[in-house]
Amino acid sequence: TREPLTTPPCCGMASSNRKRHRWWGRVARATAVLAAGLLLPKEGRASRRNATSSNHVFIKVNKCASSTAAGVARRVARRLGLRHVRDGQQWLDRYDEPRIFANHVRRVNLEAQLGFRRLRRPVFPVWTMLRDPAARALSHFTFVDVARYGRDATDAAVIKKLTQPNFRNWMFEYVRPARCATSVECVVDAFDVVGVAELFDESMVLLADVVGVPLSSVLYLPAKVSSASRHPPNDNNNTTGESAATTQSSSAGLRAFFASPAWLEANELDYALYAAARRRLEEAFDRTPKLRADLETFRATQHTAVEACGSLQNETTSSSAASRRDWCYWGDNGCGFECMDRLFGM
Repeated sequence: TREPLTTPPCCGMASSNRKRHRWWGRVARATAVLAAGLLLPKEGRASRRNATSSNHVFIKVNKCASSTAAGVARRVARRLGLRHVRDGQQWLDRYDEPRIFANHVRRVNLEAQLGFRRLRRPVFPVWTMLRDPAARALSHFTFVDVARYGRDATDAAVIKKLTQPNFRNWMFEYVRPARCATSVECVVDAFDVVGVAELFDESMVLLADVVGVPLSSVLYLPAKVSSASRHPPNDNNNTTGESAATTQSSSAGLRAFFASPAWLEANELDYALYAAARRRLEEAFDRTPKLRADLETFRATQHTAVEACGSLQNETTSSSAASRRDWCYWGDNGCGFECMDRLFGM
């Protein structure tokens, strides 16, 4: 019988080394199970593009309209009858499939965790959202350091935080598979959809087309902006594609920092990844004229959804934790789903 996976022993000499060697061998074999699914580029999974019977994976990158996109991921999963639509991290301890994975975790770590679970179903789609690197970094600082910990948002504090080694190429390191060390094309090819926060509606239309679900399945109420806003949820209501770091702050010091060689070189992979994602999204729309017609239809439907359900969002989510649980799929993901279901079906 197969020995259970355990932590490697800490003590002993020769016998300990042999046990440690066997343990790491089991780790490698467990992770390798994903070679037939999550680790392969999308063309390697083409024969198994059945979203109804597959596990769905959304890599939720901090401050990339990720809560709103995670709500869409959960809405699509609910449409297709997947499990764990209303779960947080509990899915890591459950074995029933197909299911949805839509929480904050680096892809490399998720691959290892799913490898241990020995998934029985294929993985499709695997998707994520990106954002202008400067805008994402400044939003991250504002959300964590200022809003959560009450720190001062001085230019010096922002620059000190964003020049720390762990902030370099944040998005690239967050979404890359283990096999993609420095290649941007390798990373993009490992996803079925890579959306862009500044082109949120276009990203949702492409997702619906790739997965094969109706446009009503990718409707959303923005998770981190006012419910009265009709703009895509890129945390700044900035739909021009201009860096939100410029629109959020009039500080000449920050503008100079984000334009400096030090910042741009430290985040070279992030900028290349973001540019590749935008280019591929735009190419998909150029290649498939139907997507542009779908985009117009989606925006009209989205407008109706926000008008009808957005006014209820503040009333419900500000009243009680219980009301919020009833109103949203999980946390602030997929809020207003029952209202949108009544309007457009599910």
